[in-house]
Amino acid sequence: EARRVVPSLRLLLVPRYQFYVPGMVQRLASRGLACVLKSSLGSGAKANGHVIVVDTFGELSRLYSIASVIFLGGSLYCRNVVGLGQNPIEPLSQRRPLFFGPFMNLWREITDELKTVWPGVEVRTSGELAAGAIAVLSDPGLRARLEEKIEQILVSHREDVAKNVDLVMSAVADIPAAVLTSSTPGIPASTHAVRIIGHD
Repeated sequence: EARRVVPSLRLLLVPRYQFYVPGMVQRLASRGLACVLKSSLGSGAKANGHVIVVDTFGELSRLYSIASVIFLGGSLYCRNVVGLGQNPIEPLSQRRPLFFGPFMNLWREITDELKTVWPGVEVRTSGELAAGAIAVLSDPGLRARLEEKIEQILVSHREDVAKNVDLVMSAVADIPAAVLTSSTPGIPASTHAVRIIGHD
């Protein structure tokens, strides 16, 4: 549907596990969608299908960076029993418009902020996703507002890692060094990395 409005649009699908790939390719073919595997592109295959199925590892951040819009597929159904959702931080760090489903319970602080700009970033159906992608790609003002909000979110969470480190440091501050360096049955000594951080 979105390709009727934006003919150059191409879908990159990144399965959670590689063993999903054959079934995914089969389902795409049954819907009349030509696809190509990402692993074949390096051998000279042309990415002239409607869909590229990513069957390689370690490329997600780079793929986020070249995407026009991003959808977190793991948020469309109730994963982890309570629907914790899929981590939006990595795609947001690329400053790209982000769509997600209704099951993002672990990330409500972030998703609610995005929805204040435009409620259409939360989708429940393929039709809503297509309509959302069309809206963002055809409305520079909407895209700019979403990107501005993303930047605000990133700035507000910039110190999170440092805060988490401080929290860990305060938790172990009163633990004697002998305890931290002692060998624990079944746990390799290399796992006691907190000693290196906290007891210089």
